Amino acid sequence: LAALGRLDLSGCAIDDGKLKRLGEVFTAHGAPKLTCLKVKGNTISIKGLTAFIDVLRPGCLPQLKQFLVEDPDEVVGDEEKFALAIKAETVLPTARGSSH
Repeated sequence: LAALGRLDLSGCAIDDGKLKRLGEVFTAHGAPKLTCLKVKGNTISIKGLTAFIDVLRPGCLPQLKQFLVEDPDEVVGDEEKFALAIKAETVLPTARGSSH
């Protein structure tokens, strides 16, 4: 994971449990060069995203600039997906180890 810069797992059958496991892997090993993580088009709920955030060790992804679960501009009218996109924005401060 040390050299990983971008990871696109869009449409890869990621569910809540697999997303949490991914968070555990990042917590255990870190990915210091990862700038972009995409998990769009999977079956992830607010509960699963919250579990992912809860297991992340602050600072385990210090260069993460983009985390995409759903694009807020593409989910107009779908409240659940819109909420997921907004919740995903809270990943960045934890992943980078910053409070903002």
